Amino acid sequence: MKVKKYILRPTIKHPILIGLFFLIASVSSFSLPPMLLSVLKGHKNGVRSIAFSADGQQIIIVPFDTAGAVKIWNVADEQNLLTVINAAVLCASLSHDKKWLVTGDSYGKAKVWNANTGEELRVIDSNSYVMWVTCSPVEPLVAMLTSGTHTIWRATDGEIQRKITFPDQRMREHTAFNHNGTKLVTVADHMAQVWTKEGEKLLVLTDDVGVRSALFTYDDQRIITLNYRHVVKVWDSMTGELLRTENAPAYKYSKTAIFTSPAGARVFSRDGRNVKIADAEKGTILWNDDSFFWQFVPIDFVAFDIALSPDYKMIATPGSDRVNIWQLPPDSKSPEWIRLKTMLENYLRSLSPGKWPTYIGFRCSNLEADKALEAIAKDDELTRYVNWLLPK
Repeated sequence: MKVKKYILRPTIKHPILIGLFFLIASVSSFSLPPMLLSVLKGHKNGVRSIAFSADGQQIIIVPFDTAGAVKIWNVADEQNLLTVINAAVLCASLSHDKKWLVTGDSYGKAKVWNANTGEELRVIDSNSYVMWVTCSPVEPLVAMLTSGTHTIWRATDGEIQRKITFPDQRMREHTAFNHNGTKLVTVADHMAQVWTKEGEKLLVLTDDVGVRSALFTYDDQRIITLNYRHVVKVWDSMTGELLRTENAPAYKYSKTAIFTSPAGARVFSRDGRNVKIADAEKGTILWNDDSFFWQFVPIDFVAFDIALSPDYKMIATPGSDRVNIWQLPPDSKSPEWIRLKTMLENYLRSLSPGKWPTYIGFRCSNLEADKALEAIAKDDELTRYVNWLLPK
């Protein structure tokens, strides 16, 4: 991969900033900012919610307007694969095999669409606005949450399989299947409740502060809950025993969310441009950037909602008229980051042998610069990060 020449021979405007970058990169606690991969435009009135497909290759975007243009994008090439119009749409979910797209709206209707052609296949009526829809990870079942009612129905024909009512509870906009599709968890008031897909109640997990969201771990052995004080709790999914309590790495006024996938469980927290990602079960911070470097990198982290890809290598953040997709750098303790950090250090040493790290300028000879350029170009990951991070 080609390295931009100006990285090695910067103009007079940039040598201090470039030198500071390499100096900071030598500190083990420093995290590189994410690299912008894609910009998905065409959402003029903002974005209500975003979600990656199960394989991480597509992203589903629900708009924050009455027109209701729900879009599916291909992450790799920024191609708009599908647009369906559902007025007053509130939520959407893509089936595990990407054959169906399910949407829910404030008129009390859930709609099933052909995810390839955009054809409207069927409409399911409910007694109130549809707060949440989610597709089973293994079969064509849809869990639909309305005010006081949780309904499971088949996407193939719309037949209702089970209806659960919550007459005295305030339902949260959240419900989730486990990863083999046999159970689901709902959130209401101060509890998360675990059910079979047939509607049998298995567990009630209570939290006096109030439960915001709940998810099964990928192996279905544990349930992760998040409360309104940014506290993450880990429960045994068979017995309901509370196993661990972890304080989420939250800021004072933050957006916090939990995610689970084959790569593990994560808690995401952000406050303005300050961002942290941690292991939801252990509380270990895996990625953290609250450094001054944000002021040099135009990143929109003031988003209403975010999404992490299933492999946790990408993050999607919506802005006022677009969704930005970023590649997250490795965490500071991972082998990938250590390799990248070592190459950065060696690169700087090659520019000024014997004077690193006090010498932070780039007043090296053309021969030294060409050698460094050749070395850095051999590593595609390093080249991408360096080309992205340094001033244009």
